[in-house]
Amino acid sequence: MRLPRYLLILFTYLLGIQSTFAQQLMPGYYIDPAGERKEASYKFNFDGENYEKFVIVSDGEELDLRPDQALEVGFENGRVFQSIILPDATQKAFVLVMVDGEVDLLKWEGNYFLRRSDQITPLQEVRSSRTVDGEQVNSTIKQYQGVLLSVMQPTSAQQELGKAIRTSDLNDRDLIKIFQLYHEQNNLALGQEVGVIQGPVFKIKWKVQAGVGVQKLLENFENQGFEYGFESGISPYLEVGARFRDFRSSPRLMVDLGIGYYAESDEILAKTSQISFELEGKQSFTSSSIVLPMQIHYIFSKGASAEWYAGAGLTFWITNYKNDSAELVLDNGEPDLITHTDDFVLRKSASLSPNLKLGWSMNLSEKSHFFIEAKGDFLIKNYEMIPLVYYSNHNLLVGTFSAGIAF
Repeated sequence: MRLPRYLLILFTYLLGIQSTFAQQLMPGYYIDPAGERKEASYKFNFDGENYEKFVIVSDGEELDLRPDQALEVGFENGRVFQSIILPDATQKAFVLVMVDGEVDLLKWEGNYFLRRSDQITPLQEVRSSRTVDGEQVNSTIKQYQGVLLSVMQPTSAQQELGKAIRTSDLNDRDLIKIFQLYHEQNNLALGQEVGVIQGPVFKIKWKVQAGVGVQKLLENFENQGFEYGFESGISPYLEVGARFRDFRSSPRLMVDLGIGYYAESDEILAKTSQISFELEGKQSFTSSSIVLPMQIHYIFSKGASAEWYAGAGLTFWITNYKNDSAELVLDNGEPDLITHTDDFVLRKSASLSPNLKLGWSMNLSEKSHFFIEAKGDFLIKNYEMIPLVYYSNHNLLVGTFSAGIAF
């Protein structure tokens, strides 16, 4: 049990320092009012879209960069902000450029805008409500679709573009698709590829990890005075899988899919003290489990080179369980003890368990990172105990502590 204890101490230490990682430093540039491009490093929220100002870090000092001090701000991850006066506004704001081309798509504080030449038009929905027969009826007019049709004017040969506009919702995915189709079908060049500005829809990393599983029996059905427990409860664990992350619309989300393997060789100890007898015994067994874990994570803290995440999911277990030998020693007060060698443990061959996970990762390079994880699974009614004529079933709690590399 010493290794899991050390891993828990490491997790506690890392949790104690993680509060310093609120923002990350990211290389980038800005174009000053004179049109000169200057390189800079910024404090940057990796999922941020709205900035009243940017903070430049230079030689340990922090300098504010406001909209009247820059024409454009760009980052290494491809995101570009321009200093613009939006309709019905009197001051400049840093606006995210989502598509840069003949017709631009802009976003600011959750609102979308179309820009053609120097003219900026809001893309919005108009919501209204009225009372009909004593009941309130809400309606939404997709005004932005009319704006898009008016500006883009899809021809009869551009049915895909017209359909995309008429069936669209007001969100990043649909609008980016429309603007991209408009440029493609009119043979117009994009200043930057949409994928470069926004990044891919998501990224995939392959991962390999290894560690230990720590198991504990939890009573689920009346155990009739018996106590059960594992001799060690520790098993090696190996997992390979895929990690989906950096989702364009939800950059704090991360999804893990994997296939793992637990190998167990252990003993279950049993004992009881009844009115008429006392009994002690053990069941030796070997067991192997192939597991298919799936988790959805939320990155709750991210710094320049490290991040913390937590998540939940499900694990499907396929178990091959084999009893090796059993021994139950019965003392009923007679001179000779009675020994029974019948197997008294059964385990489910297939189970589905909910799981919770806490993880920490650190960048090793631009494309790979090292991570440490603690995961807990809860298997309902996974073990049955049948010593002599007594019966009980038990839930199984499995804590898995592992480390690995994603690349």
